[in-house]
Amino acid sequence: MFTPMKQRDTIPYSLLFVFFLIVGCGGPERVALRGGTEHLLLLHRRTMRYVERKGSEERRFTIRMFYSGGRSVRAYELELKGLDLGHCRFISKDQQVFFETNKPATALADVPEFRQLWVDETANPGDGWEDSDTGTETVVASSETVTVPAGTYENCYKTVTTGTSALLDSLTAWHESGELKDEIFESQMAAAQKPVVRWFASGVGLVKVQFGDPDHVWELVAVAEPGSGRVDLETPQEEE
Repeated sequence: MFTPMKQRDTIPYSLLFVFFLIVGCGGPERVALRGGTEHLLLLHRRTMRYVERKGSEERRFTIRMFYSGGRSVRAYELELKGLDLGHCRFISKDQQVFFETNKPATALADVPEFRQLWVDETANPGDGWEDSDTGTETVVASSETVTVPAGTYENCYKTVTTGTSALLDSLTAWHESGELKDEIFESQMAAAQKPVVRWFASGVGLVKVQFGDPDHVWELVAVAEPGSGRVDLETPQEEE
């Protein structure tokens, strides 16, 4: 049974501003911590290789993550090779993982970084949430078995993300008022109307993405480097 959409839990931009200001100021070398959830591991230097298939076209790309700081909120900058998604990072908080970029496929807010909740391990199948930055809503689907070049993964955490009616209405209004050029309007409308399905495998992470029709997918080829990270900092022992 589908449950009503809820606004996703947010990490205030003011908190993140202070967090990244501190992180960016240098200081002692940070100990890499593990973040993420069971279905989306975040580890320092973890490297994932993918293939994108769109019709008869095919290209390979790599995503590598680097722990950049934080304890209760942990951030991992992403280095992308062969794929342009702008400046990207994962933000890990409790049982949630947010994807953040400055080049979103859809946008409803006017902010420098657009945040979208990808995984919420507290959500059950049928539960959903809305992301106000990107104007999208996501529903957790029943788990599935997925086969990709990297192997077969059972009980994958599956989500389906679509554009909200508010996003579609806003894009139309902006286009009619001249704020959106035809090319940008058509691109964003196409993205907003195309469901994005993601599958995450336990102990691995993102293994497959489908953009609308089955002929446009990302599939995991290999975990090229597992990465490392402690669950938390060790508590210093008191001197005798």
